[in-house]
Amino acid sequence: MNLWALSDGRNDRAEFEKHSNEAWRIYFALLARNPLEPTFIPQNTDAIFMAFMFASMLTLPIGLIALARYRRVIVRWMKAAAEAGAINGPVRTFPRAHLVQEQSAIPLLSVKAKRSERASRFRSAAIAGAARASRRAAWVYTVAGLAFASASAVLYLQLSGIEITWPRMILMVLGWAWPVVLTLALLWGPDRRRLGLLLIGYFGILFTFCTRTAFSEVPPLDVWGVTLSPFVQPLFFVANVAAPALFLLLFLNRHVRAIGPVLLVLMIIVGIGGVAAMVGASTYAGMKLFMRLAFLHVDWLVLIHVIGMVLFLPLGWLAIAWIRYLYDRKWFSEQSLVFDSIWLFETLMLCHAAVNAAGPIGWLGLSVFAAYKLITWIGLRLLATAAAGRPPDRLLLLRTFGFRKRSERFFDLLGARWRYAGPIQLIAAPDLAGRSIDPDEFLDFLSGRLRHRFIIEPGDLERRFAEVDNRPDPDGRYRVNEFFCGNDGWRSAVTRLMAESDLVAMDLRGFSAGNQGCLFELQSLIDIVPVARVVLLTDTDTWFLRQTLAECWQRMDGASPNRQATGALTLLQTGGCDVAAVTTLLTIADSVLAPTETPLISAAAAPSAAGQ
Repeated sequence: MNLWALSDGRNDRAEFEKHSNEAWRIYFALLARNPLEPTFIPQNTDAIFMAFMFASMLTLPIGLIALARYRRVIVRWMKAAAEAGAINGPVRTFPRAHLVQEQSAIPLLSVKAKRSERASRFRSAAIAGAARASRRAAWVYTVAGLAFASASAVLYLQLSGIEITWPRMILMVLGWAWPVVLTLALLWGPDRRRLGLLLIGYFGILFTFCTRTAFSEVPPLDVWGVTLSPFVQPLFFVANVAAPALFLLLFLNRHVRAIGPVLLVLMIIVGIGGVAAMVGASTYAGMKLFMRLAFLHVDWLVLIHVIGMVLFLPLGWLAIAWIRYLYDRKWFSEQSLVFDSIWLFETLMLCHAAVNAAGPIGWLGLSVFAAYKLITWIGLRLLATAAAGRPPDRLLLLRTFGFRKRSERFFDLLGARWRYAGPIQLIAAPDLAGRSIDPDEFLDFLSGRLRHRFIIEPGDLERRFAEVDNRPDPDGRYRVNEFFCGNDGWRSAVTRLMAESDLVAMDLRGFSAGNQGCLFELQSLIDIVPVARVVLLTDTDTWFLRQTLAECWQRMDGASPNRQATGALTLLQTGGCDVAAVTTLLTIADSVLAPTETPLISAAAAPSAAGQ
């Protein structure tokens, strides 16, 4: 039935709205004569498909709003913690009796970031294990994705009654395997060179097939009134299969990726509530109810959707609470949750196409996702077992605030490589809130319990350190341990973290005299951490930093382990390339943490004294 035609036989929207009440009463009366044949009960997967698309579109704006609110809440609690001042002692001073006067110049080692270091040279257990785990994880996800694509191609062709040939299989696999590119891009972090090589390989295979087709006897194809040449036909076919994957960008956008999958689950269940309400409204009881509500000046479709979404909201909350429960018990990591959401999306697209082609038997597509999960579970379990068999290397990441975009990019790259070696520990701040938030923190934020994570009272510091997670996830990766502190309370936390970390990396790009927090951290590093375990990332101009380090060295505490320093503090000049900086940082960490102390960076390093 054409609903628009109910308005006196016209299709004009304005006329329809003018007579909407009368039209809907007629419509309900017509349906009431045959309530067993409702007009808009979904007969296939279209309603579910639209609910999923609707949820995907909502995830991006709601995620942006939620993260903006999350950052404001962090700032608010940071101020509250600073005002409480319960754990903050007096500002650190350096009595003359505890100072080492007339120290020699601070030993510095200047290193330029290089990308040419080979992972095969790593000798420390954790760093070498992380390099192997990163490569093996890429293979596991690639094999699982290709297996998913191959099974999807066979299933769809069989259910559609299409003969399986090698050309069709290759094109179908290329279409269904497109998320492999997205998965590897997320696994590697924002590494443009790797991503570029991956895209060249993918499209190289596709264009090779297009060239082969162009020189074959394949006739032109008419599609929607457009004639496609043989060369273009494979491109069109793959694009038609892979196009729905573009919706993944809505909830995997880098701005909301950390909370996208969890938020998507909530939005899907809420969206299903809207569909369920539409189905309920098409029943006899539903029609009678909405006839009584016809006096409301609200579009009835909006009203039905809102009611259904509100009713299903508690179910959505229970679902994400269950996700948090499993996450806390290490059933999965936040990365595996993202990857599973990608392939579950592809599974729903497969089921949608298969059901439309062959009916309910098309739901066999769910078995393809089960096969994907089995392959990844077996492959990643080996990585987790290997990670559990070696001690983790804990990295403390410090940074100058005010460079959010740069900090996010560096954190993404560092996390992609280091988190197979051990956990990353940092002081929480709004600049990395959108990257480091996990399902546990997100649910605490939604439920208003984020205060529990802040170090405010005297006992909060010990409680938070007792909660530090140094165990690997089921995919062999370690988690990020964030410490939420006030504007002054971070001093106690950061000095404790310095003493309990295996390596300290401090991003001092953009460092100036106005960064008072960094000045405190530099002095604390010299007083607490052996300088050989400290790496400072710098810009090309390091004169002010060298002068600051020289002054901190002269104010060194008498109990510092650097009184008899045998190593040198490393200044890592990034040269504006974060990928090279992370690669070189891993090489430095390996030379420091390896059992034998034979530095691997001497060829790229030039020792220099402070102030030179």
